[in-house]
Amino acid sequence: QDSAAVLEDVHGHQLRIGADAGFREWVLYAPTDRPVVVLEPYTCTTDAPNLANRGLDSGLIVLPGGGRWQGRIVLRFAHAA
Repeated sequence: QDSAAVLEDVHGHQLRIGADAGFREWVLYAPTDRPVVVLEPYTCTTDAPNLANRGLDSGLIVLPGGGRWQGRIVLRFAHAA
């Protein structure tokens, strides 16, 4: 894994998220109307298509028809001791 994050609740339970180098960005989502937090590895930045059109390195991956891309994300859950 090339990057990682850990979420831990008040009871000490942990969710460890690891991602390979293909996922160069992370998004944190925490809506104000729900008691949740989400960490998600992304391959590109927000608004990547528009940034790429302006010549900026957004990480956008464009696949031809039938093309494939592969990355690795690992999730590990640990119970509180």
